[in-house]
Amino acid sequence: MEKNLPKNWVETYLYEIVQPVKTGVTEFEDIKDYYSTGSIKESEFTVEGKFNFKERPSRANREVYEFDILQARMENTDKAVLIDKKLNRSLFSTGFIQLRSYGSTIIPKYTYYFVKSEYFNRQKNELASGTTQVAINDANAKKILFPLPPLAEQQRIVAKLGVLFDNLEVLKTRLDHIPQLLKNFRQAVLTQALKGELTKDLRQNKSLRNWEQTSLGLITELITSGSRGWAKYYSGEGAIFVRAQNINKDFLDLSDVAFVKLPNKSEGIRSRIFEDDLLITITGANVTKTAIVDFYIEEAYVSQHVSLVRLNNPDFAPFIYMFLINESHGRKQLIDFAYGQGKPQLNLSNIKDVKIDLPSKEEQTEIVKRVEALFTKADKIETQYQSLKIKTDSLPQAILAKAFKGELVEQLDTDGSATVLLEEIKKLKELLKPVKKSVKRKKK
Repeated sequence: MEKNLPKNWVETYLYEIVQPVKTGVTEFEDIKDYYSTGSIKESEFTVEGKFNFKERPSRANREVYEFDILQARMENTDKAVLIDKKLNRSLFSTGFIQLRSYGSTIIPKYTYYFVKSEYFNRQKNELASGTTQVAINDANAKKILFPLPPLAEQQRIVAKLGVLFDNLEVLKTRLDHIPQLLKNFRQAVLTQALKGELTKDLRQNKSLRNWEQTSLGLITELITSGSRGWAKYYSGEGAIFVRAQNINKDFLDLSDVAFVKLPNKSEGIRSRIFEDDLLITITGANVTKTAIVDFYIEEAYVSQHVSLVRLNNPDFAPFIYMFLINESHGRKQLIDFAYGQGKPQLNLSNIKDVKIDLPSKEEQTEIVKRVEALFTKADKIETQYQSLKIKTDSLPQAILAKAFKGELVEQLDTDGSATVLLEEIKKLKELLKPVKKSVKRKKK
């Protein structure tokens, strides 16, 4: 990589220019917070425990100081930490590499950004070893290459990265609101549609009958659920077995299904799924989630946690589906019906009792058409959001890659050369070496 670096940079080894802090804790009298690698999730830190010196776990054998840098040893794991005043003198796990600058030769945040970079983590992964847990040891960590710029350029790089990452965080925060905004938009569209607002012009121009007040039980041919004891029929092939997890996003997801083989005279035959059926989750965290079977489906059955609803008129299915997933109409009623703490449930009578204002078939068709047109626009925005999110998620590593190639900020002749900095680090290392005591031999 050295040939690609600016002329005033030096490629050296990480452990040559920062101090790898050995494990070991000086005896202390107070209680200290302890952090393991599992305590850290992105920018969130959770104290795993509070310990005194004698009762601390054996892995709580690192004491950190402000400006220390830590990174998890495990393969494919980024748990980089720059110790601040809040974390100062805390205990950390031996599952971390701990680094400390020699004097003011390396800006700690420059090292922190480096150990977060793909350039560092790729080397760490390649040098990691082990059977039960693949991780990098100190012997292999000595082989990690480090791009060293002059101190003045380090300062400019750190400042530039701070600005870029702050701006990126603002962008991510705004992007994170989009899924909820789209969800709110879709629900608002459904609410207006189910009030007749989207087809107001249609009723004014045509003589359509008034909406009919009815209930789900009065317009269905069948409302049932799967039988218990299906576990004995599980098979590696056969009929599709639709469970609650196949409906957790208000559509029928058959990407991961179970299969069953039923005997010819099974009572479960009544719960076979056909096109235009509606499926409602009736137990657990996904209770009230609903799907429409809007495609031909091979032999398939519902589990005991799913209700199958078959309408007298299959043409009504798209409208009734929209009604059931709307939080102001069908879903609200189902949530109000749900009972049981911890694991809410619905029974079949609850589903039959759902009240519906039903327009004519002609108006239903127009409502579905207009809702789908608006949903298509929302889908396009969501596709653009997903594409932008992928690009945004990849930006931090792209920015760091430029930083450690010397492409992020301008190089100035007045910065001098990193070779001077390297010599200064070597001198500081010599000063920190323990002095060996000479042992005089006694004369015979």
